[in-house]
Amino acid sequence: MRIKYIRRHIMIKKEFGEHILSGKKTTTIRLGKVVPKAREVIIHSGGRPIAKAVITGVTYKHVYELT
Repeated sequence: MRIKYIRRHIMIKKEFGEHILSGKKTTTIRLGKVVPKAREVIIHSGGRPIAKAVITGVTYKHVYELT
């Protein structure tokens, strides 16, 4: 399996930006094995940065394990 890296920026669809800012959305799903390069990242939504976030943990799951 190919490993992908999350650098300092995470791109999120515009529709999820408000959910992130209100605290309703606290996780994200990425396909494949994704490894963060930095603990602190900047979240972008709608083409602009909206927040800084700290990655507290990474969990790997198979697609059939998602609800």
